[in-house]
Amino acid sequence: MKKYVFIILVLALGVTAPSFAQEKPGNFSISPFIGGYVFEGNQDLDNKPVYGLRIGYDFTKNWGAELGFDYVSTDYTGAGTSASTNVYNYRLEGLYHFLPDRRIVPFAAIGAGGQSLDYNSGHDSKTMAALDYGGGLKWYLTERLALRFDVRHILAFGSIKNNLEYTAGLTFSFGGPGKVSEPMVEQRKPEAEVVMKVERPEIKETKAAPKAEIEVERQLFEKKRVTLLVQFDFDKAIIKPEYGDNIRKIADVMKKHPNLNILIEGHTCNLGGEEYNLKLSQRRAEAVKAFLVNQFGIDSGRVATKGFGFSHPIADNKTKAGRVKNRRIEASVDYEEKK
Repeated sequence: MKKYVFIILVLALGVTAPSFAQEKPGNFSISPFIGGYVFEGNQDLDNKPVYGLRIGYDFTKNWGAELGFDYVSTDYTGAGTSASTNVYNYRLEGLYHFLPDRRIVPFAAIGAGGQSLDYNSGHDSKTMAALDYGGGLKWYLTERLALRFDVRHILAFGSIKNNLEYTAGLTFSFGGPGKVSEPMVEQRKPEAEVVMKVERPEIKETKAAPKAEIEVERQLFEKKRVTLLVQFDFDKAIIKPEYGDNIRKIADVMKKHPNLNILIEGHTCNLGGEEYNLKLSQRRAEAVKAFLVNQFGIDSGRVATKGFGFSHPIADNKTKAGRVKNRRIEASVDYEEKK
């Protein structure tokens, strides 16, 4: 049993991608699995490995349904004999996903179906109705691939038989609503909270203002926005030390122009749920603001923040390189020139 679980882990972890997915309405899935099956003692059947397949469909982000089938090759040891026996379980289950927008999605399941026993010892085969309940979790490794763990308590009728099934497997997802690509936007009206009246400065390079900082200043006053190279670890909003110098350039421009306020915008790629990405982009924008305030002494009242999620892409979200570019921070201003 440990060998099979190890093989699944190796296959799953061998597929690398810095993303996670959500449960999506209209999404289909196929989930092969292996595990262990424990029979109630009075069934006189040995506990053995189980192999099976689930086919699922998501009606909403939270609610879904699955058809499941599995097979156990075991031995009947009743009446002083020992004979091979094939056991087939099949059922329809309803699933409820508790955190459908997260990378790790726990769920509960309840269903009904049947259990068929095919004895190879002269005994008549029999089929019993069965109910089951349990749960599990899906751990998304890529947008379409999840590592999955399930546990079920199975009640086979006749005289009630209590069986236990525990499995590990993979879920392959496909279908569902596609991501809508928005047009690439080079410039757009900044969405700052305060319109300022400032005197547009003459921008030129000096020893005190090197070229890199002049470029930031020029973009803020001419394009009214600048993109910062600040990369975050997956699902994190912690700024790495190596990006501090890029944020310092914004701080230097603000110190040079005390009446200049800015809006820090957080952006993400389109992997994951809309609500989750909005919150993640907001946390990242607030992390940059905190860095400006705590590390460079910028007055917090001069820095506003807003998370845009994946609503303003600058590159194609269908490619890995495009998604990296879209996970970004921008600083923007909105002002009127003094007459």
